[in-house]
Amino acid sequence: MKRLLYSLFIFSFSLLYTPSVFGQKCSDYECVIRKVKKAITDKNYRLAFEQLESAEGYSNKNSNEITDLRKKLFDAVEKEKNEAMFANANAIRQKEIAEKQSKEAIAGKLASNARAVLATEKDFITALRVANAATKVTETPTEEAISSLNDIVSDMNLIGPQRFFNCVKRFGHVNANSINLAKMSQDGKLLITISQEDSIVRLWNTQTGKNYLAIKQDIPTISEVVISLDNSQLLVNVGSGIIKVWNTLTGNLSLKYKDTLGGVVKVFFYDNKPMIIQNRDSIIRVTDLTNGSVFKKLIAISLPIQSFYTSSTGRYIAAYAEKDNKLGIWDLDTSSKMDEVNYGDLNGFTYLSFSPKDKYFALGKYKTIQLYDLNSKKLITNLSGHKSIVKSIIFSDDEKYLISTEQYSNIKLWNISWGQNIQTINMSISPQPAFAISKDKRYIVNYGEDGIVKIWRTIDDYLDPEKSATLNEEQRKGFGIPDWVKD
Repeated sequence: MKRLLYSLFIFSFSLLYTPSVFGQKCSDYECVIRKVKKAITDKNYRLAFEQLESAEGYSNKNSNEITDLRKKLFDAVEKEKNEAMFANANAIRQKEIAEKQSKEAIAGKLASNARAVLATEKDFITALRVANAATKVTETPTEEAISSLNDIVSDMNLIGPQRFFNCVKRFGHVNANSINLAKMSQDGKLLITISQEDSIVRLWNTQTGKNYLAIKQDIPTISEVVISLDNSQLLVNVGSGIIKVWNTLTGNLSLKYKDTLGGVVKVFFYDNKPMIIQNRDSIIRVTDLTNGSVFKKLIAISLPIQSFYTSSTGRYIAAYAEKDNKLGIWDLDTSSKMDEVNYGDLNGFTYLSFSPKDKYFALGKYKTIQLYDLNSKKLITNLSGHKSIVKSIIFSDDEKYLISTEQYSNIKLWNISWGQNIQTINMSISPQPAFAISKDKRYIVNYGEDGIVKIWRTIDDYLDPEKSATLNEEQRKGFGIPDWVKD
């Protein structure tokens, strides 16, 4: 059976390379062997195979010689096959290189066209769309395409930020000067503002600008407020060891918890259940408020811990100890602290944020943001450009964008895959950490120190083909945008 398979293998490859060649039939063994050797030399593998088979029928055959020739034939066929495969692979590679170079050339031309439109016609929107097309020509945008898009957005901000990325809606608090705390839902649809002066928690619909719920508190010392991912529950650390949960639709109090151990440092939701973090005696306790039991016990990385951060899903907890300059991250699904990772010099640490689907986390370090892969704990990129200390960071719902605020006025929008700042919103009043980006990424919702909630247009509001006019076919052809590049 093994010999039969071997013979079929040689025969199948021989058919690929040469047609059958039949000369005069040999009358002796030596003639057959000469034909075999010549056929192999001439790469006539089918004839070589046939003659080797006939050599087996002679009584004076040399079995060792036949075996050696079979091996030589097999090696020759294998070499020819490998050379053909290599040549084919090389041809494919050369074609890919040529296509890549061609696409890069198209992207470069579009980037130049975008700059030309801006320089000659001062048509920012058309230039923006052409530059955006340049970023879509290649699988990964070229530096030239990204640069042209960034330059156009920068010019839009420089020449007319209120004209292009203007505040499209604003609404204020009943008593703006008394706002002490604000929190935005992950999807940007709800804003919670807290006034210590009148001890009222107010819920706002950011789409209508209306205050639809006001909750009066007896103790004016609220330190933290969290909204569940589905926007149905409001978790508040009222102060004095009291934690409350409200239904955001009805305004009814659904749970009240009195802390007896002390040391509540963080409230959050995990699996849609309200939780608290307590830090005492080097033990981090995570308590489930629905039944009052300790859900997890974690060993602190160092003491004292200055700040805690939780992911939107509640699965991950991060703690920063400033004295020893250490950062620890725990996975509540496994109760384990993630592997020790060198996050570099943590001096200047200001903030930590997890992405909505727990793919990334970002560290604010003075004026820089470091983006990490949460699974591998590897640094992906450094995002630089802030002129003052990074105050807060959030991710868009699809984890493609990152938004950051700094101490003095600016909000920056970053494209994560590019590692680039694609928009800066200049504010006259310092932004608070209460901000979010809408699910369609067309608006950034922000609350400022003046007590006014502002909704700002983003670059996506101009580039979304379903929400704004796009280039027509004649314009696309004139600028050289390929048909396969979508708006």
